[in-house]
Amino acid sequence: MTSVTNKAALWCALVHVVLSRPDGLPWPDSCESLSPGNNVPPQTGPMPFELSIDDNKITWDGCIYITIKGQEPEQFAGFMVQARDNKTGAVVGYFREADDVKLMNCFGKPENTAININYLPKDEVIMRWFPDNRYTGIVHIYATIAKDYMEQVYWLKQRTKPIKVTRSKDVFYE
Repeated sequence: MTSVTNKAALWCALVHVVLSRPDGLPWPDSCESLSPGNNVPPQTGPMPFELSIDDNKITWDGCIYITIKGQEPEQFAGFMVQARDNKTGAVVGYFREADDVKLMNCFGKPENTAININYLPKDEVIMRWFPDNRYTGIVHIYATIAKDYMEQVYWLKQRTKPIKVTRSKDVFYE
């Protein structure tokens, strides 16, 4: 490599280190944007990962399994996942801890965002999302998925098909 190329690569690495948080969590404005905050534009082409849900209709006392899976031989290193109300765009519900998943609080609500616990390459991650108590409506799962540790290659706000959350059949009203 030339001296200029070496200097440019070093500068990019330093900027990433300086702009990254020491705890590995995304910057606070990532809660809204789902962006890694690295000033690198997201990919616009097809994503080599599958973002899927196990069902598209649940009751408010149920849960949805969300899977992020690389299409062989692709792996991914990072992700940030939220469920958002179709009408308001508000983040709703909460996640439960799972392998390779760390939970964070956004907008003052506990555990409503799932992120990667480390930046090791992953073939697949499965997480569980639960609607808020007595929530009914339509939600989409949104995910930003990073291919590598440096988050230079990522797909922003990928969306699942809609999930309809309805009232529980076990609740009786007088």
